[in-house]
Amino acid sequence: MATKSAAERLEEAEDALHLLLTGTTEIEVQYEGTRVKYSQGNIDELRRYIALLKGEVNSAHRRRPFGVAW
Repeated sequence: MATKSAAERLEEAEDALHLLLTGTTEIEVQYEGTRVKYSQGNIDELRRYIALLKGEVNSAHRRRPFGVAW
């Protein structure tokens, strides 16, 4: 099984957060080879995980600075 990219995991986690915020009582997300269940009781943990993934995605998309030589 192929490992999901940070962007794919971010999309999955954001979808899970949406479901929790709109009434689903419990959602399961796969994280580093294990499944983690989130509910209204630990929604802040899911938000922290999303923030971590956003950092990974943003750092992967940053362009390196470049200089101009004359």
